[in-house]
Amino acid sequence: MVTFKSNTQQAVWVALGSLSAFLMSIVSSMVLVRYMSKSDYGTYKQILYVYNSLLVLFSAGIPSAYAYFLPRFSIEKQKDVVKRFTIVLLILGFIFSCVLFFSSGLIATILKNEKLAYSLKVFSPIPMLLLPTLGIEGIYSTLKRTHYVAIYHTVSRMVLLFSILIPVVVFQGSYIDAVYGWLASSFVLLWFGLSLKGKPYKNVDTGDSGVKTKELLTYSIPLMLATLLGVGTRAADQFFISRYFGEEVFAVYATGKLQLPFVGMITNAVITVLAPLFSKLTVNLDDTTEIKELWTRSLMKSVKLIYPSVLFFVFFSVEIFEILYGKAYIESANFFCIYSMISFFQVVVFAPLILGLGLTKFYSRLHLFEFLMVWSLGIASMYLFRSPYSIIIIVSSVEILKILFGLRHIAKVLNTRYLDLLPIKKMGSYFLHGVLVLVVLRLLVNNLWPSELIIVQTVVCFIIYVLLLLLTSKIVKLDYLESIQPMLQRVPIVRDLTFLKSTNHKS
Repeated sequence: MVTFKSNTQQAVWVALGSLSAFLMSIVSSMVLVRYMSKSDYGTYKQILYVYNSLLVLFSAGIPSAYAYFLPRFSIEKQKDVVKRFTIVLLILGFIFSCVLFFSSGLIATILKNEKLAYSLKVFSPIPMLLLPTLGIEGIYSTLKRTHYVAIYHTVSRMVLLFSILIPVVVFQGSYIDAVYGWLASSFVLLWFGLSLKGKPYKNVDTGDSGVKTKELLTYSIPLMLATLLGVGTRAADQFFISRYFGEEVFAVYATGKLQLPFVGMITNAVITVLAPLFSKLTVNLDDTTEIKELWTRSLMKSVKLIYPSVLFFVFFSVEIFEILYGKAYIESANFFCIYSMISFFQVVVFAPLILGLGLTKFYSRLHLFEFLMVWSLGIASMYLFRSPYSIIIIVSSVEILKILFGLRHIAKVLNTRYLDLLPIKKMGSYFLHGVLVLVVLRLLVNNLWPSELIIVQTVVCFIIYVLLLLLTSKIVKLDYLESIQPMLQRVPIVRDLTFLKSTNHKS
């Protein structure tokens, strides 16, 4: 049977790695904006934009393929798979670097920034050095050693952070010095990444996996197309708002179209851990009981963490946006509330199961459907409604439809009922419980505690909200602590608390 406790701990390590990477990227931006001119910082961000845009194309979906192929082989054959994939990534990285070097002038012309012509040439060796390191998450999630993923993300981001900031902060350099620092650190990151990729197979004899490059590309290219379509979909609303409503509305919209970072961290952690498990379990579909059991338990654990958190941010969105951005951006809270509806469906992380079943072509078609729907409905809404709210409603609704269609197809392939994969009653219980507690709390705050100190008020309300959820959860027979209980019980101070003892479920 699947060890759910182990899976929970694996997901926590992945989430911690994502959190450390996120925090260091924030630190980097906070420092660079203070030491670079707007022109230099803009050029630096354009370099990142070009790199990240082309990375989707040249990585060709291969990082996701690790979690599909590796669980299907013995440790000896896994070594061969990793070697083959790394060679393909090295070749793609070399092509990527050549494209950047020789098209730097053209890119500079398109983006109307002549400084890019030289800086992209300096940056161009970096893809060749970094692409071969991709796939570490897939390797260590397959082997259930995701603490190495957290170590890799933390160490690599720290090395990159210091290599970029030292030339700028200590030596008062410009954006080009930051690029040179990045280039220098890429050699260290190449050694570190390849060392980690080879570590599990150090004393293992290589066995022939039989995986051909054609087989790899057949699986991964639809993933690349899906990712490209996803990029196009996410650009649609920004295009419509920019073109039809101007920069001031765009500023309010862009500020409000915000996904809470922890939602992405939780869902990405679940995807990383579940992908290799589903790949192994879907080899034989005669008995899908274990697949459904793993799916529903993982889904409900995500619900217990995400639902109450998102609900609080929605109910107190006005206060939170005033704290973060000031009164000028209070209207952004309206966009945030609409866009947050997606979060209640994003707990249905269907991607690992679709990819585990090898349905990458369907996955690509699903993203094509989303792309066409968002752009066509967006154009129609500009003629019919001409409202920025119509755009975010369209984006949110189509995203939800995509998730539901994906889940419906999975149910059909597994020959099971739709509702077996979507426990609406259980999910609705946590949603309604959170809403009822927040309605009561909101009424009390509005009538009994009108305060100018909104930071203090919001923090106190959050603490009261958490306590009320936990205290009333026993009455309505809900268990919010199941997802984090294995970690809490390792802490001596909280191990013997009454509300932890009441949880009897496996984690």
